[in-house]
Amino acid sequence: MRKDLAAFDALLSPNYVYFTSTGGVMDRKAMLTMLASPDYKIDSGSREEVRAFVTGETAVLGTHWIGRGSYQGKPFADDQRCSVVISLGFKPEVLSEHCTNVQ
Repeated sequence: MRKDLAAFDALLSPNYVYFTSTGGVMDRKAMLTMLASPDYKIDSGSREEVRAFVTGETAVLGTHWIGRGSYQGKPFADDQRCSVVISLGFKPEVLSEHCTNVQ
């Protein structure tokens, strides 16, 4: 909610990809552009039911994301199950995320 773009920039892999709940795909540049946009606002948000599945140098976080806000003037109310794939190598980084609507 604070839009800490430096933190996102440091965490996202150069090859990061986001698979949207509506079947779209966003690369790292598109995600950072959206997050930086004044048209993207999160009023409330939480990640619940966080579970980690680790194998070797890869972790998958299963989460339940609940958020409300607006994008380009259109309100949204997310209720999604998400998986976040993280490389646990020398510099841990987020490789991808995929979210699916619960409702």
